[in-house]
Amino acid sequence: MSLSTSPPTDEPRQLHEAIDSRDAIGQAKGILMERHRITGPQAFIVLSIASQHTHLKLWSVADYLINSGELPDRDTTH
Repeated sequence: MSLSTSPPTDEPRQLHEAIDSRDAIGQAKGILMERHRITGPQAFIVLSIASQHTHLKLWSVADYLINSGELPDRDTTH
């Protein structure tokens, strides 16, 4: 019986990053919902539009909002 050893995967790291991204997006949605009195889906749309306009990943937009209190614009990303 031969035991094959497969190379270690990045699954645990990727899972951790996915959870962190989801948490950041949820926090950012909460900030927008409270600040602008909008729903969760509406807040997600706001984040998505900011992501498209700035060419940043959605989690980067969320992280920027969490840390700065503002949505990034094209000038803040270059």
